[in-house]
Amino acid sequence: KAIGKILVQLGAQCIFEKRDTLNQSQWNLLPALSWSFDLGSKNKIGIVYRYTCRQPTFNELYYRQIGNTKLRTEKAHIASLRYELALPFKKGISQTMIQPFYSYVYDKILAVPTKNLFIWSIQNIGKSDAIGVEFTQFIQKKIFNHTLGARINYTFQYTRDISDPESQTYG
Repeated sequence: KAIGKILVQLGAQCIFEKRDTLNQSQWNLLPALSWSFDLGSKNKIGIVYRYTCRQPTFNELYYRQIGNTKLRTEKAHIASLRYELALPFKKGISQTMIQPFYSYVYDKILAVPTKNLFIWSIQNIGKSDAIGVEFTQFIQKKIFNHTLGARINYTFQYTRDISDPESQTYG
């Protein structure tokens, strides 16, 4: 009896940073695991887990007064359910994906007001979590020797700071 399809991936990311007196490299291993089942010829359901990280952008590090050169890498554990529906049509296919998810992020990079609403600073706030859902619609059609495709994606998420219950930004 089939147990579905299991996909295991391991990625690696190296960031080499060179500034005036600083030379450092940082390695991140990025595992991912998914388990999916076909529910007939057009439907699929699955469970997905992945660990990911996001480096601070140039603006977050250096932009005018708000930049922060001491930012750490943002790291996240993400778990989701995924439902996919594929509907073929003449010389094409329409695919719909609905994916509710939960993420736990630490060293979250966030812009936080400091002195007043006009002076902000970029900081690692600690921990946050998010729940949400992602919708994706993809349509592809073959026209003569070419393939034309379009993708629409919408994500809704509710995120909250869970670092310190005594903090003003908690929750």
